[in-house]
Amino acid sequence: MNLEQKGLAVGLRTSQSQLSRIEAGTTAPTLYHLLTIKVLADQNEHINGSLSWSWLLEGKGNIFEN
Repeated sequence: MNLEQKGLAVGLRTSQSQLSRIEAGTTAPTLYHLLTIKVLADQNEHINGSLSWSWLLEGKGNIFEN
């Protein structure tokens, strides 16, 4: 989404350290985090409407929908 970790943490209303743990796989994201990532992606001019729910929720398939 062309965001740095600090900017994404602000958008997710979480700390940068919490986001770092989520990215490292030591903490699972909450449903709020996943929904907010989808909303932010849909609002982002670089990837508007292309983030796949199956990738976001299950880690399966392509990150971007066809």
